[in-house]
Amino acid sequence: MFKGWLLPAERWLEEAAPRAAEGVAAAVVPIAVETEREAVTRAVTVARGAGLEPYLWIEVARDEAAARAHPEWLSEPQHTEWLELFPEQDWAGRHAVVYPWICVNNRAVFEYARDRVCRLVNAIDAPLAGVFLTDIQGGPVGCGCGNDLCRSWDNSPGEKLAPSPYERPETFFSVVFLNELRRRLPERTLVPIICEECEAGITMDGIDSPDELLGECHGVPCRPCSTDYYPRLIDSLCGEPRVGLLSFYKLWRRNVPLWGPEAGWVGAVLRRYRERDPKQQLISVLQGWDVTEGELSAQIAQSQAGGSAGYLVAGMAIDQSFRPVERA
Repeated sequence: MFKGWLLPAERWLEEAAPRAAEGVAAAVVPIAVETEREAVTRAVTVARGAGLEPYLWIEVARDEAAARAHPEWLSEPQHTEWLELFPEQDWAGRHAVVYPWICVNNRAVFEYARDRVCRLVNAIDAPLAGVFLTDIQGGPVGCGCGNDLCRSWDNSPGEKLAPSPYERPETFFSVVFLNELRRRLPERTLVPIICEECEAGITMDGIDSPDELLGECHGVPCRPCSTDYYPRLIDSLCGEPRVGLLSFYKLWRRNVPLWGPEAGWVGAVLRRYRERDPKQQLISVLQGWDVTEGELSAQIAQSQAGGSAGYLVAGMAIDQSFRPVERA
């Protein structure tokens, strides 16, 4: 069973040996820019010396530097209900885009993100067990409903790699991106991490349309992402040796009685995935920041109950926030 922790490079210098003694098997180190290469290489080396398997963690779609440099890469959702989350601003008659999220379905973004990931991986002068790639879908509130988990859409201008969910796609841009990276990095083990998709219009753990009950979609009666796109995305990943599943239950307000016991949603999202593909080796990516020891233990227990092949605890905050800015 995979047991890993994600921590900043500087923390691994002190915590590698104690984590290994606790039974942690994998040290996951984030890298965002090439100037971090020395610190990350040092952390990877220390982790390996402590008996841990070292991995990189690279965030793809949430990229503030790219969003600032290329505002034309930002998505302008077709629905505007997401702007209700920002009542302090009046967006009437203005074109609000989702900052700072870019999407690899946009060809210009695809080429930029592909090259950036390759540079980051090749910058590390130390053996690696693998690379976790997260945020390879679209950004949150993709259709504009306001749901953090709506990730299937790309409403930015420009040429696209794959059609939208409304067109019942057979090609998934996340998988196209992953396959291109494998072609460019043939000696590397790449592990895709995806986000749970909208939970409106489906039944999970016996709960009918949970996101509608929770008001996460702000009344938008959207269905393709939950009933069509996400199941097909799961199908397209069936050949992957491992898939990571973001499961930040408190960050995304799924720590509510609707989901039963503490962290019940963590198990529910695994069961949803496994109903479609029972053979996939899923790794739960758990929220290890802003939680108590009991809440973390509950997440691990729910991950195991949901049939995961292991877990990765994010011991540092993973920023999934977004805000509107006006399209330039």
